[in-house]
Amino acid sequence: MIRLLFILIIVFAGIHLHGQESKLAQQYFKDGEYEKAAILYKKLYEEKSYNDYYFRYYFNSLLFIGEYDAAEKAIKSAIKRKPKDTHLLVRQGDLFERLFEHEKAEKLYEKAIKKLGNNRNQIIQTANVFNELKKYDYALRVYERGVELTGDELLFASNLAELHRRAGKMDKMVKYYLLYARKNANSIRYVKQIMQRQYSDSLDYYLRQQLFSNIQEEPDEILYVDMLAWVYVQGKAYDKALRQMISLDRRMNEEGTRVFDLAEIAEKDKDYKTAIKAYRYIIDEKTENSPYFLEARRRELDCMIKNLNEGGSLPEEELLQIRQGYLETLEILGKSNRTAAISLEHAVFEAYYMNRIDLAIDILKELISRRGLIDRVKAQAKLDLGDYFLITGEIWEGSLLFSQVDKDFKEGYFGELARFKNAKLSYFNGDFEWSKIQLDVLKASTSKLISNDAIDLSVFISENIGMDSTQVPLQMYADAELSTLQHKYEEAFSTLDSIAFLFPDHELEDDIWYLKANIYRKQRDYENAISFYNKVIEKHAENIRGDNAMYELAELYESRLNNPEKAIELYEKIFMDFSNSTYAIEARKRFREMTSEEKFMRGINK
Repeated sequence: MIRLLFILIIVFAGIHLHGQESKLAQQYFKDGEYEKAAILYKKLYEEKSYNDYYFRYYFNSLLFIGEYDAAEKAIKSAIKRKPKDTHLLVRQGDLFERLFEHEKAEKLYEKAIKKLGNNRNQIIQTANVFNELKKYDYALRVYERGVELTGDELLFASNLAELHRRAGKMDKMVKYYLLYARKNANSIRYVKQIMQRQYSDSLDYYLRQQLFSNIQEEPDEILYVDMLAWVYVQGKAYDKALRQMISLDRRMNEEGTRVFDLAEIAEKDKDYKTAIKAYRYIIDEKTENSPYFLEARRRELDCMIKNLNEGGSLPEEELLQIRQGYLETLEILGKSNRTAAISLEHAVFEAYYMNRIDLAIDILKELISRRGLIDRVKAQAKLDLGDYFLITGEIWEGSLLFSQVDKDFKEGYFGELARFKNAKLSYFNGDFEWSKIQLDVLKASTSKLISNDAIDLSVFISENIGMDSTQVPLQMYADAELSTLQHKYEEAFSTLDSIAFLFPDHELEDDIWYLKANIYRKQRDYENAISFYNKVIEKHAENIRGDNAMYELAELYESRLNNPEKAIELYEKIFMDFSNSTYAIEARKRFREMTSEEKFMRGINK
C-alpha cells in the first residue's frame, strides 16, 4: 500500500511538473522568446510520445529563430516516424517556402493532398495546417478531396462553407452552410448569425435560389422553410415571411411564437398591415389560454390605430371598427386585472380618436376601482385620468390625481411624471416662479424625456418671465397651450393671434409659430404645419424653438409624409449644428437608422 502511494505521488508530481513546463513553454512562445520555447517544446515532444501539438510549436519556434537546418532535421525525423501524417508534408513545404524553394514546396503540398486517405482526422489535420499558413485554396482542395474519398458531402460542410466564404463564392457558401444546418439541427442560429454578418444583395439572391431548389426537392424539410422566412425578414418582405411562419406554425402545431415574433418585427418597422394579419392569425387560430392570445388582441388594435395615423385622415368606419374591437375583446376576456392594459388603451382611443372624453373618464374610474390592481397600472390610469380632467376643465381634480401618484411613487418614473404634470399645471395657472422651481428639480430626472421637457419649459419660462411687468403675454401663451391640450384649437389660435396683435415683435414670436405648427399637425393640416415650422427654422434657428421645430419637422417628414430624404437632412443638421440640443442624441440615432435603411432599399431596387 505504501509502495503504491509512493508511486502515485511520483506520477502526480510528474504530471504537475509536465503541466508547469507546458504553461511556461506556451508563455515563452506567446512572448516571442522562441529559443526558450524551442528547448522546452522539444523536451515535451520527446517525453510525450512525439505528440503533434508539441511538435507544431517546436517546429514553428525553430522557423521563427531561423534555425532551418534544425527544422529540416526535425520535420524529416517526424515524417519518418509517422509517414501517414500528411499534415507533416505541408509543414515541410512551409520550410521550403521560407528557403525560397517554391517549386519543392508546391510539390510537397500536392503530395500531401494526393496521399490523403479515407480518414476524417487526417483530412481535417492537413486542412488545418493549410489554414494555419493562410493557404485557403489548398485547404479547400483538401476538403473537396475529402468529400471524394469519404463520399459524404455533409462531413465537411461547415469547413467548406467557411472556405468558400473566404473565397467570396457566395453560391457555394450558401450551399454548404445549408447542408451543415441540415445535418446539425442545433446549428441553425449559428448559420443565421454568419449569414447576417455577410448579408448583401447577392447573398440574398443565392439564398432564395438555393432554398427554393431545396424546398422543391425536400418539401417536408422544415429547416428550409424556416430559413426562407428568415431571408424574407432580412429583406423586410414581412408579408412573404408571414406565409412561411404560418405554414411552420401549423405543421409543427406550435403556440404561435414564430408568428408573434414576426408581428413584433413588422410592427417595429411600421409594416402595420402585416403585423395586423399576424396578430389576427393568433386570435383566430389559438385559444384564449394561448400565451400570446391576450397580447395579440391588444397589439392588433394598437396596430390598427398606428396604421390609421400613417394616413392623412381618420375614416369613421375604421374608427368604429377599432372601437368594436376593444368592446368585443373586453366582452370575451372580461374586465379584470388581466385586461387592464387593454382598458387603458381603450380609454386613450375614446379620448383622442373618438373625442369621447366622458367615456374615457368612465373607463378609467372603473379600472381604478378594481380590487388588486397592480400599483403601476393604477398609477398610469390616474395620470391619464388627470389629463382627461384637465381637458374637461376640471384642473384641480387633475392636480389631485397627479399628487396622489407623486405621493405613492416618491422615486422613479411615475412620481417624476406626476411632478412634471403638476409643475405644468402651475405654469397654466400663472404661477411661473413655483413652476420653474419644480421644473429645475426635474432636470435631473432619470427619464430623459421628462428631463428634456423640464429643461425646455424651465428655459422658456426664464426667457419670458419679467420681460413684461404684467406677465400678460406669457400668461396668454400658457392659456393658448392649455386650450390646445383641451382640443379647443380655434380658441388657441385666437389667443395666439391676440398676443401677436397686442405685443408686436415680442420675443414669443417663434413660440407662437411653433405652437401653431403643432396645432396644424394635430389637425392633420400638414401644409400649414410645415409652413410654420419652416418660419421658426428660418428666422429663429438659434432660439429654443429652432431645434424643436427641426426635430418635429423631420419626424413629420419621416412618419407622415414619406419623405425620408428631407427627414435625414434635418436630423443631420440637428446633431451637426445643434450638438447641445436635447434632441441631438435621438436625431443622430434616427439619422443612422434611416441612412442604413436608405442604402438597403437602394440596393434592393437596383
